[in-house]
Amino acid sequence: MTSRSLVSLLATGVLLWSTEAVAHAQAGETSAPAAEIPAPNPVPPSPEAPPPPPPVVPAEAPAAVPAQAVPPAGAPSADANLDAEAAKYAADLLNESGGGGGDATKQFTPSLRFYGFADFTIQKWLGLSREWRGVLNDNLSFAISHLNVYAEGDISPNWKSMMEVRFLFQPAGAAKLSLGDAVADPLASTGRTDSSAPDFNDTSRAVQIGGIAIQRAYIEYTVSPYLKVRAGRFLTPWGIWNVDHGSPVIIGPSKPYVIGEQFFPEAQTGFEALGTAPVGDATLGYHLTLSNGRGPADAYEDVDGNKAIGGRLFVRGYWLGQLDIGVSGYGGTVTDRRQQIGDIPTRRVEYVNYAHYREISWAADLKWTWQGLQFQTEAAVHDRAWDDGARPPLPNSDPGAQPDVRRIGVYTLLGYRLPWFNIMPYVIYSYYDAGIRAAFRGSSRVNAFSAGLNVRVTPTVVFKTELLTGRFVSPTEGTLAGSGNVNAWTTQIAWAF
Repeated sequence: MTSRSLVSLLATGVLLWSTEAVAHAQAGETSAPAAEIPAPNPVPPSPEAPPPPPPVVPAEAPAAVPAQAVPPAGAPSADANLDAEAAKYAADLLNESGGGGGDATKQFTPSLRFYGFADFTIQKWLGLSREWRGVLNDNLSFAISHLNVYAEGDISPNWKSMMEVRFLFQPAGAAKLSLGDAVADPLASTGRTDSSAPDFNDTSRAVQIGGIAIQRAYIEYTVSPYLKVRAGRFLTPWGIWNVDHGSPVIIGPSKPYVIGEQFFPEAQTGFEALGTAPVGDATLGYHLTLSNGRGPADAYEDVDGNKAIGGRLFVRGYWLGQLDIGVSGYGGTVTDRRQQIGDIPTRRVEYVNYAHYREISWAADLKWTWQGLQFQTEAAVHDRAWDDGARPPLPNSDPGAQPDVRRIGVYTLLGYRLPWFNIMPYVIYSYYDAGIRAAFRGSSRVNAFSAGLNVRVTPTVVFKTELLTGRFVSPTEGTLAGSGNVNAWTTQIAWAF
């Protein structure tokens, strides 16, 4: 097609678009802008839903587009055939996208929404022993714990895009996972991460660089309510807390300790199939996953070629309130593969497995809400079996190699939303067995008890305050775990936007 015909094609497309806009305006049609944020939902969403967005600001009706001038009738142009071809091509595009005025069921308008959540947290460790004060910072601290932004788009009929990004101040100033030389010689090493860089726009003064954590980034195709397929980075569909993780919709200021212990990977990269079907008065749902599994770079690389598989089944019924029951499973291998020189004369490089183990996880969960009452519990088991030739050393510089381990964790939450000021008193009990005493430097098991208040100030603003105590089971005398309990007070205000 010549450049002149391309110009004709573009002009014709603009003409058709403008004509359609005029028709809509004359018919009195108004539509919300694509980036409009939906109205908030005061009821905490399901595990598949993101946190409630803020109220809708009514959009003004779009101004009518002036009608395009129509050239007077006259002798046909020398490019009349090319113009006709361009017009037909543009009309075909409009019909394919549902904008050609055909069957109303085929019409589709792409949309894009931005929303998210954030929270401000105040925390203080209480009554720590001298040993624990060398590990935990017991000064009163203020922090922005989460700043998560969502971009959700309906990009084509039956196609959806979903992205979630968490912005962090870390790694600036974050304590290194392995203190090493910092403990032996604090003058030589601070033990903290220095991410500062010169700011070229401020006479090269130092500016601290934060980080970005990509929580989710996937495309989803809906075949039917019984089957949707996702490809990309998605949250692992297990339990309640891992998926329903937005600060404004969870009860406490932070997730229970056992959920953070990664019985399942928090997120995976690969494929997910999911769907629901009505069964009598209930709804039955499923998730199936195929992914890279876990690894040092599992978000974009599989270093052992052994794909991980997982799944979840759940049933939701409305018997005396709403009752959700689910079971989840996951299995795969975890490999830390490193490079070394395999042949010194030729400088040939080869890969070796520094660490390699097989893992399998099982979990069950239950959530019951009835009027103001909320009860939920999750339990998980994780088995890890190392290859004898790829067992790394124990953590915390303890002697010996990593043993095969079974970990067990459970938590239970009970709360009641009072009719006054949307206040919910709640209690949480957690139990965690790490399987090895080196996990807590003298104990393998811990009980945690929490009590707090959750106040929903508005549908999108939540205030929380909580007291927690952690008690180690049968600690060894003279160890860190044996030096005393850990206690904390946490207050948080979380909001959706």
